[in-house]
Amino acid sequence: MINIGELIKSAVLTRNKDKALVYKQTKTRIMEFKTGDKDPKTGKYPVYNEDEEIKLLNTMVKELEKDIDMFSKINNDKAKDNIKEAECQSQ
Repeated sequence: MINIGELIKSAVLTRNKDKALVYKQTKTRIMEFKTGDKDPKTGKYPVYNEDEEIKLLNTMVKELEKDIDMFSKINNDKAKDNIKEAECQSQ
């Protein structure tokens, strides 16, 4: 399993703000998982192990990919609108 605390420390010491932000967000998601609700079927809290860590990280990757696609689409639409506006102004 990853040692998220060491990754955050390393990123902060090297002044890599982007990595530090991602590691802090990951730590937040891990803590949310660990302190989450009891499983309604078993009545137990979830166990955080390597399999759960992989599932959590894969979920985060999928969410980020969706966000990237969404922002790319928005920016493409804005760029198309700007081109049309520029063409109208030049005529």
